[in-house]
Amino acid sequence: MKAEIPAPKGGVRWSRGTLGRIFHNPAYAGKSQAYKTKTLPDKRRRANDTEKLVEIPNAVDRAVFTWDEWLGIQKQLQRNREMSPRNQKLHYLLRGMVYCKRDGYKYYGVPVHGQPYYRCSGRSSLLPDVNCKNKTYNAEKLEAQVWNEISQILSKPDLVLEELQKQMGSETNVSHLQEQVKLYKKRLEAYDQTDIKNIRLYHAGLWLFERLEKETLRMRKEQTRIGQAITELETQIQKAKELELNAGSIWELCQRMSKAIENCTFEDKRMALESLAIKVWIDGELVEIEGVLPVCDVGILSQPS
Repeated sequence: MKAEIPAPKGGVRWSRGTLGRIFHNPAYAGKSQAYKTKTLPDKRRRANDTEKLVEIPNAVDRAVFTWDEWLGIQKQLQRNREMSPRNQKLHYLLRGMVYCKRDGYKYYGVPVHGQPYYRCSGRSSLLPDVNCKNKTYNAEKLEAQVWNEISQILSKPDLVLEELQKQMGSETNVSHLQEQVKLYKKRLEAYDQTDIKNIRLYHAGLWLFERLEKETLRMRKEQTRIGQAITELETQIQKAKELELNAGSIWELCQRMSKAIENCTFEDKRMALESLAIKVWIDGELVEIEGVLPVCDVGILSQPS
């Protein structure tokens, strides 16, 4: 049954621009933020740095998406951007999957004298504060190297199944991790209340400023440590959920492709690389491949000459 929700300006057809603004705005997932933009010296406005954003608690009455759904939408939007064939005359098998080990920026496809190469975006003139010296790679050689490693994995579905079962069995229970996150968040809330209590003690003349300053510094360090622990736990939870969701499809993919590994098309290879969540890390002459499965962590490979 269709909801038949009318568009903001009437009618039943929603514009792409309106939907885009909704999908990109975290307020629709219940998180409203202040200081989203900053003013440059020439009066132009630009998006503010992520660390300078301030979340406004309880500013949204009812969210349209859950936070996990919104993150999933962002992931799909990013994939759509990376996969867009617009303005691309050459095909890059590892588009959106190659990263610089030195600065964390993505590599992008660029033609050099008509030949496809991967170059770190940290070398781009669009990022004047970054001047990455990491190696630019010949795309055909890098893709052949990576696909050779991945095809060996795909040709052994029984090994993949065994590895999936082993990894899923070793994962910490998701509900236990979620409980740990809740406990940590309660501790952060308790620190906020302690802050208020300490300030009242200072204003009542029961504490010297030096004691207030010392206690505040101690609590800030502890809050930072707890915040980092929460981030690590949430990362573990996300990886565990992704593995559980992808396990069946990965094994089926390996079974199907093992029978025709020599006849894979460009699209077949892209599908396989995406299903295994492949990331390729570049560090000078060295290449490292990682993915959903431990068996994909083939280690450091030398760049073919």
